[in-house]
Amino acid sequence: MRGAGLEPGAKQLLESLHNKYVLVVITNNSVVAALEALKNTEIAAFFDLIIGREMMSALKPSPSGFHYVMNQFPAIKPDEWISIGDSWIDGKAAQDAGIPFISYRADDDKFRLRGIEPIARMSRLMQLHEYVESNNIR
Repeated sequence: MRGAGLEPGAKQLLESLHNKYVLVVITNNSVVAALEALKNTEIAAFFDLIIGREMMSALKPSPSGFHYVMNQFPAIKPDEWISIGDSWIDGKAAQDAGIPFISYRADDDKFRLRGIEPIARMSRLMQLHEYVESNNIR
């Protein structure tokens, strides 16, 4: 994750969602690497929880990371979360945890081949804000 940059609109999206929703990162990278990248891009403070491979019993596409998150926030039901990701392993992990998944700049064919059906597809990060607002997600 060294040298990772932000996608266009990432900081603005996080600013608009921060303190309205529980925001979590689930990565197959280590927590140390994830924190370094998030701090270097000045967005670490927006997240309520960062889950790295050390906290999972198995890496994505296993739903283990999502189960860990749900155990930390038991009042939030799986269908009340939204996961957004750019790879089929993100979609598979979310789907197997019962969490609605949105694909971001993803290869739809790879998703179809693995039986993953996102609830939405996005090509710009700010579309997530639009999706949340238009679907009255609280």
